[in-house]
Amino acid sequence: MRQAFYELKFSGKLPSPKGVGMQILQLTQQEDCGLDEITTVVRSDPALMGRILKVANSFCHRGEPASTTPLEDAVLRIGFNSLRDLVLGFSLVSAHTISVCHAFDFAEFWHSSLGRAVAAQYLTEMSGRGGASESYVCGLLCGIGRLGLASAHPERYGALLESPEVTNLEALVGMETREFGIHHRELTEALMVDWGFPTALAEAAARYRQPEGPGVEESVHLRCLGRTLRLADGIVAALDDHATLAEDLPAELRADLTTFLGSEVEIGAALASVGTQWKEWGTLLNVASPSASRLDRTSTCSVREPPGRVAPLTFCAVESGVQSGVTLGRGTPPLLLLEADDATAATFERWLLPAGEVVLRARTVLEALRLTVTYAPRIIIAHGTTDDAEALELCRALRTFEDGRKAFFILVTTNGDPARLLTTFDAEVDDYLVLPIADSAGLLRLRAAQRVVELRCRVEAQEGILQMNLADLSVVNRKLHLAVMTDALTQLPNRRHAEETLRDAWNDATLRDKDLSLIIGDIDDFKLVNDEHGHSAGDMVLVSVARILRRDLRSSDTACRLGGDEFLVICPDTDLQGVECSADRLRRRVAATDIAVFGAKHRVTISLGVASRRQNSGVAPSAEFLLKAADDAAYVSKRAGRNRISTGIVHAPA
Repeated sequence: MRQAFYELKFSGKLPSPKGVGMQILQLTQQEDCGLDEITTVVRSDPALMGRILKVANSFCHRGEPASTTPLEDAVLRIGFNSLRDLVLGFSLVSAHTISVCHAFDFAEFWHSSLGRAVAAQYLTEMSGRGGASESYVCGLLCGIGRLGLASAHPERYGALLESPEVTNLEALVGMETREFGIHHRELTEALMVDWGFPTALAEAAARYRQPEGPGVEESVHLRCLGRTLRLADGIVAALDDHATLAEDLPAELRADLTTFLGSEVEIGAALASVGTQWKEWGTLLNVASPSASRLDRTSTCSVREPPGRVAPLTFCAVESGVQSGVTLGRGTPPLLLLEADDATAATFERWLLPAGEVVLRARTVLEALRLTVTYAPRIIIAHGTTDDAEALELCRALRTFEDGRKAFFILVTTNGDPARLLTTFDAEVDDYLVLPIADSAGLLRLRAAQRVVELRCRVEAQEGILQMNLADLSVVNRKLHLAVMTDALTQLPNRRHAEETLRDAWNDATLRDKDLSLIIGDIDDFKLVNDEHGHSAGDMVLVSVARILRRDLRSSDTACRLGGDEFLVICPDTDLQGVECSADRLRRRVAATDIAVFGAKHRVTISLGVASRRQNSGVAPSAEFLLKAADDAAYVSKRAGRNRISTGIVHAPA
């Protein structure tokens, strides 16, 4: 799984907070994070800073005129955790809204994820247990693995989603593993850990919908978080079906929410509150329901704001000689014009209209940045003040994020001094025009810019094809690697995989001073099964025992077939008491299972040995020593009568 994740990460197509978003995410996870560090990073992204100030103003200006809030006060007013939530939403949603996988609805994904996040946060607040921000993050990210697979392998994942074999979520998980070597739950967990979230929180977010088996052991807090996320899913589905009262809900969901909230009266309040907050967050992050998104694409182009807050800004397009609203989707790159003066803006019409460009106009640098984030214009024409300060400020800000770096930037100036213009290219200006602009000169410069943009698009397309080929190649390599590391009969990892996994688990445990335990066992009297019923019957028994191991172990454990009828289970973050409980559960489950052998039912037992890296005030000196201790313990179980568990000794000899 780890190799599959790094191959996907190397492809560059996995969702990830970019630039400033990642910096703030990492800073807010540090205990010694200070206000000065946060504000310094926020100021490096003017578009993000504008959004944060707008949110902070909305916290205290309900129905009042908005005033200017210092950035430091805004960050303190929002709080570090809420700031992290905002930045995480801004960074991820804005970069992954265009559907690249035909069978995966990106708009629906973010719509549901945001609703689940808001609902989980509300339920946690109502429970009084704390951790509301934690619940929000888990709700937003718990499906990020599916988005990752759809982004990294759009064609393959689209075909997989449309396969008739995908009858439920567990079937999807199985097919993802076979196709990509990693399923969406594992990818969600790996992404969250890679972004710096605690492993336990990442696992809870990734596996909250996984069927609970006897091998799943969680803390009370994580178990409550999983329940909260499942209830949040129910609330999202209910609100999408326009539910407003408790009686509108399915009986099972109503009963669960009544138990959680205390009464059915609270359910109506919960639906109303979550619905309102969901809309406000959706407006803030530019996420709406799929039906609403379709309506928005036929309306006037504008930047939407939460209801009751600062009035929305409407931007204009130069169209048919008249400035008017424009119908524009995120996938249609326009030309962006920064011009504060209406009369000057009108002079651009003469040579912009014949060029066939759809033009968005911004009057301020902040408006231009927000339009760039929303629509990713490929050409930007900027006219600032006499000294070009605003235009150069916009150019420097654009070059700090991906869509801004791709834009071809044309500076419009009144000062044509070559020496001065040369210094403007330090701000990464691509070309310039000197006022007054002759129509032919403007059109020629625009044609040159269009040609450069077209060439860039071709290069991007070729890079996309190359990345797609590399992704396909990585899938083939991963399947070959999986075949080499898998036992053909039981489909469990084989001895080679066991050795590599144990080595990695040991290195991780010693580096971070964590627990690590092993279970080794083999099937009792297995030779008699082969002698009496034949090797085919023995194969059926091996397959059945392997199936029990896969089903009943924790998701973090790894069960392997060492050879013959001998199995190894590697249990990270598990102490001696925990591994003894897991081993006893496996022993009892195997003994109680009827195994079909040529139409007849048979039962077998297993003898197990366990050992833990730290036990009885001693520490195992090496992975080999730990493995031998568990193996010796399994032999003790055999000699003591079989169908039992023994504990190995990990003390190094004196």
